[in-house]
Amino acid sequence: MEKLRYELKLGKGAAFVKSRLKRLRQEDDTWEADFFPIPCSDGQHDSVWMGMVLSHAHDYVLAQRNFDEPPTVNDLARLLAHAMQRPLAGPIHRPRCLYLRGRPEWAELLPHLKQIGIQVVSQEALPKWDRAFGDLFAQVEQARAAQTATLTEGRLPGAGGRGKPMARSRKSAAAASQQPADQGQVRLYTLEVFIISGPVTEKFAKKNPVVSRTIQMRGDQTLQDLHHAIFDAFGRWEEHMYEFQFGKRPMDPKAKRYVLPNALEIQQGQPNPPIGRVDQTTIESLSLKVGDRFGYWFDFGDDWWHQINIEGIDDKVPRGKFPKVTKREGKSPPQYADEDA
Repeated sequence: MEKLRYELKLGKGAAFVKSRLKRLRQEDDTWEADFFPIPCSDGQHDSVWMGMVLSHAHDYVLAQRNFDEPPTVNDLARLLAHAMQRPLAGPIHRPRCLYLRGRPEWAELLPHLKQIGIQVVSQEALPKWDRAFGDLFAQVEQARAAQTATLTEGRLPGAGGRGKPMARSRKSAAAASQQPADQGQVRLYTLEVFIISGPVTEKFAKKNPVVSRTIQMRGDQTLQDLHHAIFDAFGRWEEHMYEFQFGKRPMDPKAKRYVLPNALEIQQGQPNPPIGRVDQTTIESLSLKVGDRFGYWFDFGDDWWHQINIEGIDDKVPRGKFPKVTKREGKSPPQYADEDA
């Protein structure tokens, strides 16, 4: 299994399909792509690797993914395919030139990039990428130093401390869900979560025309807690970036967005920047009412879109652990379509 992880996989079942990518419009654009290790203090990983694709034509991020393990050539192939086919900003297109650091791990992909008309330049310095992540690394180190100082003084770290962007750390969520409810302030929210779009096969869609999960959670729990509940409720196994959107409709480009801590910093200069962090935003703080709905976008590449309806709000919170699933409709689709063979 470990060997398969490092062997380049292209074509059917992979994100990088040359025939599909070659049909995309090619623009006179130069990209930079690389992965950056971010130190962790969660006790589970030394680092997470953030992969990103940047364009010389503008300041937008075209693709971004996080990985718990050192990236492989398949991770690079998928990152580039997502930047071409599903960019986070700008039109769908191929670049003419791509800057990569001269790493031997990427060598197997280079001839395939050439075949779809992309010239690859290998160099150790990536000017735009290094500037972006030089600033981020400085912010990370400052946050880590502040957290260390706080712990040394004998206080618990505050909400401003940096957490692992993609870690499924549930310690705080579990602790909060076991606290007795304050009946005067904390309410119980019943949410119905529908999958409205994602990489499901036609066969699966015919057998499961509606896929939804009803989840109950306390108002003092966060959007991050809700993400973990949805992740488990649909049987997913690999973490990716995600965000919650509050707009007039699903996929509203003007929606208010709540994102992961690292994304909040990186996306401040982009159109419609996020307004808050998922780990700091409680359900109660969103001023929701019965009948409201909002969006949840998971995996910025495979694009699992969900609609979340507010089905009920109760003033009394019963004893027990929350969030919890109270109803399931339809089977959970495989996280990746090629698993549904």
